Amino acid sequence: MPETRDSDFSWDKFVRRNNDELVATYGNLAHRILTFTYRNFNGMVPSSGELDEQSQGLLHKAETTLSDVDRALYRCSFREAIRQIMFLAQEANRYLDDQAPWKTIKKSPETSAKSAYTVLSVLSVLKTVFYPFLPFSSEKLHTFLGFEGSVSEAGWKLQSPVPGQKLRQPQPLFVKLDDSVIAQEASRLGHVSHW
Repeated sequence: MPETRDSDFSWDKFVRRNNDELVATYGNLAHRILTFTYRNFNGMVPSSGELDEQSQGLLHKAETTLSDVDRALYRCSFREAIRQIMFLAQEANRYLDDQAPWKTIKKSPETSAKSAYTVLSVLSVLKTVFYPFLPFSSEKLHTFLGFEGSVSEAGWKLQSPVPGQKLRQPQPLFVKLDDSVIAQEASRLGHVSHW
């Protein structure tokens, strides 16, 4: 959404943003780690053990994102808030690719547990900072992470899942949209009577 000029909505941009950002970056991160953890740690949040420097760095970035997004929202800088949120999701994806817990699970389950716990904690921040923009998917993720109540009741803070907390059966947060949606929606707009 532009903040300094008139809005110019396009279904093409909407589909690209949905597929490239929500599905591929945020949704994929959530589904990958929730599915991995659910399958490999008896459907529960694993213990973090001793966090290495990379894990601590990502959790620190998650905490600073909470305050950065809070400041951006206070100034009504919505695009800046979304940029900060997506940067954290991208960082978490890079961390997950580097850590590759699916490769370390057999030889070193503690290492896999540490990286799974770290990313689950980052997801907990993402569901909080995305809540003003995506309340329904944030609530869904809150439930998948095994939290009770609602995101708003939990407050604007890092709420790390507790080791042993029961996860819910993960499902995709978002649905990839086909390009045919663009033509369908554009044709619907063509049938709207003009005033």
